[in-house]
Amino acid sequence: EKEIQKGLFRTVGSQGDFLTRLESSSDALEPLISYIGQNRYFYRAYLRKNGDAALEDGYQLFWEKKIQPLFLAHRVESEARMRYYFAYAKSGFVTILRMWLEGGCRESPRELAGIIHKMLPAK
Repeated sequence: EKEIQKGLFRTVGSQGDFLTRLESSSDALEPLISYIGQNRYFYRAYLRKNGDAALEDGYQLFWEKKIQPLFLAHRVESEARMRYYFAYAKSGFVTILRMWLEGGCRESPRELAGIIHKMLPAK
């Protein structure tokens, strides 16, 4: 479990500033989704068992270093609003991944990345 999760974090970390790239393009999601698809049997079981809690490892550091500064840059200053919005987005992302995995990964990683990216709110 830890080795596969480390691979996921390496995949995201190797892309530079993931969140900045994600704001402008679905291309940032494609390697992440691809990695999950390559490890589909693990992630199908992992997300089914752990749900949103699957994303909690390393969450606090990710929150402090990436998410909070992104919200502040977009003038969202209420800590409560930041946390509510992020919880909503995180749950939606996990649900979409779970549906994709349960459905046999029929859409390509590029297609799924495009679907998810279109659901993200504009700045």
